[in-house]
Amino acid sequence: MATDDITILMTAGVTAGSGTFNRQPTSGVTEMLIDIGAYNIEGSAPNGVPAVQVNISDGTNTDAKILNGNDGTTAAIWLKGKHCANNTNYFTFLHQGANNSDITCTFIEVG
Repeated sequence: MATDDITILMTAGVTAGSGTFNRQPTSGVTEMLIDIGAYNIEGSAPNGVPAVQVNISDGTNTDAKILNGNDGTTAAIWLKGKHCANNTNYFTFLHQGANNSDITCTFIEVG
């Protein structure tokens, strides 16, 4: 992988309300989250967002919540920030929807 390479992470059948998965780049790599897609949407059209909570974790301390799809009122700011992670401080995702769901996340390598 090299700077500007795109990675798409696809998860199948993530458990409703409690399913989690991580994205931990390899050592020396920094990735930026650029998109999330999920079957379950929170909020109402046209302001729906994926029912996914995004955290930054170091594997030891309490996760830092950076996006909360379950709020349903965040469409105006959803993914407007530049959220980056590396091998030490990596992304964790929590599926917040009512049904098991396939979830996709897209990342670009920035360093």
